[in-house]
Amino acid sequence: MKKLSLISIFFLALFMPAGAQPADTETGPIETLTLKKGDIPPSILQTCEQIFRESTQVKWGNFPYQLKKFGWVIDTSFYGKPRYYEVFIKTKEGTDVYAVFDDNGNLLRYRTIEKNGALPLVVLNAIAKTPYREWKVEPGTELITDRSGKVEEHYAVRVTKNNRRKTLYYTKEGNQLFNK
Repeated sequence: MKKLSLISIFFLALFMPAGAQPADTETGPIETLTLKKGDIPPSILQTCEQIFRESTQVKWGNFPYQLKKFGWVIDTSFYGKPRYYEVFIKTKEGTDVYAVFDDNGNLLRYRTIEKNGALPLVVLNAIAKTPYREWKVEPGTELITDRSGKVEEHYAVRVTKNNRRKTLYYTKEGNQLFNK
């Protein structure tokens, strides 16, 4: 009987991790599809090389994005063929760029992230006039550009205080757009 109990405990411990896997949530798990450069439609490659000259295309992906007013997110409820291609680019200056193209080769939006970049003074002054003036502005800049003209070019500014984090959105002129 003692042997049977030990064997039961052993098998229970062995298979317990499989039963303790986290449940699927709204945001995950998400399978990403990383593509080789040869799998990208030529029109997209051509546009990317024209716009982002002298930059290194690091990683390509094909995802079902949902373009939001202030950026884009992966659409976890989408089924079917993904509509957009994303490329991660490193510029010769060391800036990170994430660009989203449609399958016709049109550049829709891109994020330019400078880890050591400074926000314009007009944006910092605008933050100083809000309830977030006591919050710490995280280093670096993230500028989001929409080529369609539907969304104004703007900064995504991350601020923190007491383990809380917010993303604020400001135009280049310092006008607040949205808080997330």
